[in-house]
Amino acid sequence: MNQTTMKFFKVLLPGFESKLWLPIAFCAKAIGNFPGEAHVTTRLGTWKIEVGKSRGRFYFQGINWDDFIQGHELSPGDFIVFEHHQGSMNFNALVFDKSACEKEFPVNWKMNRKDEKEDGHGVSSSVNRRIPPFKKIMCASSSGDCSVPRLSCMYFPVEIWNPNDLHKKKGAILRIEGCSGKEWPVKLTFYKGCANRGQNYDRLAMNKGWFEFCSSNNIKKGDVCTFEIVDTNSGDSDDVIIINVIVSRK
Repeated sequence: MNQTTMKFFKVLLPGFESKLWLPIAFCAKAIGNFPGEAHVTTRLGTWKIEVGKSRGRFYFQGINWDDFIQGHELSPGDFIVFEHHQGSMNFNALVFDKSACEKEFPVNWKMNRKDEKEDGHGVSSSVNRRIPPFKKIMCASSSGDCSVPRLSCMYFPVEIWNPNDLHKKKGAILRIEGCSGKEWPVKLTFYKGCANRGQNYDRLAMNKGWFEFCSSNNIKKGDVCTFEIVDTNSGDSDDVIIINVIVSRK
């Protein structure tokens, strides 16, 4: 192995959302005065992540670490293989899921789909395409309080929002199984990547209204929410989507 690089892996255990401790052996071998941030490059881009230090050990933390988690859909049981370049805090990383296989992300995930044929009325054939449901594990708050879920927002997987143009929508109506007639409106916000902030990838989030939805339905850390998008053309200007939510308690 090249003497200027070191490799190690980290299995993501509960609590990794607030801090990811780097291995003791790596910290002991690391040479040089490290800055307060690291650059971690994956197949999706490069993240600037805040680095903390305690008793000679380094750990990842902060809002950009939270973004890294969201961007790669990380959950306990996944693991990451890091390649570190000595003399700097630069890493290449590969992300694996619980099956021990590397996670796959669309190669052109930042691009709008251009290969969809139009029907005889000039409407994309994707409009009536069924969008597969997706699941989210409610994680710890980015503030470090592990007693409550991350309630401020919920990010859509890129493989869901990108090919279905959901980033062009303005809002969503959430309906929960077992609560007939009840609806919770939420705002959809599209965040363009900003390389200067270490976020060179796009994101779509439910934010305003998401806290109220979680509170009303007593959603807690560790619960699993399954989201099923049943209508992508609702509202007066077809800018609202309808989502059924099934909550599985931990």
